[in-house]
Amino acid sequence: MEKHWAYCPDRQGVCGVVVAHGEHAARDAVRIATLGADLDQALAELDKARAELARARAEARDLERENASLRRRLREGGR
Repeated sequence: MEKHWAYCPDRQGVCGVVVAHGEHAARDAVRIATLGADLDQALAELDKARAELARARAEARDLERENASLRRRLREGGR
């Protein structure tokens, strides 16, 4: 962060407080941007995981249907 000098005529330290708040706000903005990027990445990973889960469930349903079909054929004498 760049350092700036400014004349501060007040004697109660108001300018120093304002500068400190400004520096704190700048740090918070960087942290918020970082957290936003992390959140975007986590949401993308969640979407990918949901898609993989949906595919796995569809595959499990297909396998269960195939298993049921094979059991019926076996029960009916292998036809």
